[in-house]
Amino acid sequence: MRLPIIFVGMHRSGTSMLAGLLKKMGVFLGYGVQHNESIFFNQLNLYIERVCNCGWDNPEPIKYLYDSSPIRELVLKYLHKTLTGPEVSLYFGPLRWRKLIPKKIWPKCSLKSIDRPWGWKDPRNTFTAELWKELFPDAKFLHIYRNGVDVAASLRQREFDLLGKRPLDEPHSSPRCFSLQSAFDLWALYVEKAFSLTSEVGRNNILHIRYEDLLKNPLVILKEVVKFCDINVSEDSLVKNLTSIDSKRAYKFLEDKELKEFYLKVKDHPSMRRLGYSNIIL
Repeated sequence: MRLPIIFVGMHRSGTSMLAGLLKKMGVFLGYGVQHNESIFFNQLNLYIERVCNCGWDNPEPIKYLYDSSPIRELVLKYLHKTLTGPEVSLYFGPLRWRKLIPKKIWPKCSLKSIDRPWGWKDPRNTFTAELWKELFPDAKFLHIYRNGVDVAASLRQREFDLLGKRPLDEPHSSPRCFSLQSAFDLWALYVEKAFSLTSEVGRNNILHIRYEDLLKNPLVILKEVVKFCDINVSEDSLVKNLTSIDSKRAYKFLEDKELKEFYLKVKDHPSMRRLGYSNIIL
């Protein structure tokens, strides 16, 4: 069985874009709903959050799971049982959808039957990564990060756009993200956790990708990504898939007066400084 590619990173940071690019290159990401997320693995991450009484916008309680060996072992047992049981068929999708998958794979509905690059994208993986590492010891992790002001602005805009269009208790809704500062603080939690994974999963098993670098030099970055993930794809195929990348999305906050003022407020945050976002010319 090929080991999975697991996408991590803060919401609104380019995880969907990166996953979509790899999907075009033949990476199987499972049956999903939107943003290239597998329903199957998304539901497992939601299960972990429920166990820890937390959510995507309040992920820190998951750390207590790692400190509680009895509960951690029960969660790992549940995950292993689900990954090897009939429920895993949800990863491959409904029967009518499986026609798009090689027939030698979907009738078995087993992760062991996959002989091509595969994985799943879910920003929640950032905080559940240690569990997935235990189940897939040599998995490859792709972490994409973006400057905190653009992420905070995107999160806030999403909440306002969806206000009144979905239930307030819907698991993806977040009162926290109606505030730029609170959304920014959440970004800092995610990037700090994602970079800490280097010691958790191993330096050779995680690749950190700067969103703005991917937009500026997509071919260079994608060559690095496919090499890291051991994906066999020609340079012509890489170039062909670059047309969907919009370089104008880098540093969008520079077009907005309010966001530029917010940038001046947070530019010296430790995460902004460490990631090279503290000296952007306004």
